[in-house]
Amino acid sequence: MHVDVNRLKGKTVERGLTGEKIAKALGIDQSTYYRKIGDGGGSFTISQAIIMSEVLALTNEERVAIFFAD
Repeated sequence: MHVDVNRLKGKTVERGLTGEKIAKALGIDQSTYYRKIGDGGGSFTISQAIIMSEVLALTNEERVAIFFAD
């Protein structure tokens, strides 16, 4: 799975959230979240993508654009 990390970061800021809050929702350490982002987002699981989609209140179009980027 290729993640559009820049768009993911943008939506996080747009929703007024932080990496710390996203990491907490995922049940992982903040440093782990930032490492996953730094790795291009390729190490997120499907369940983590679903949780992030819910926390960020993403539309179906946004989910596809972010989590299934070309």
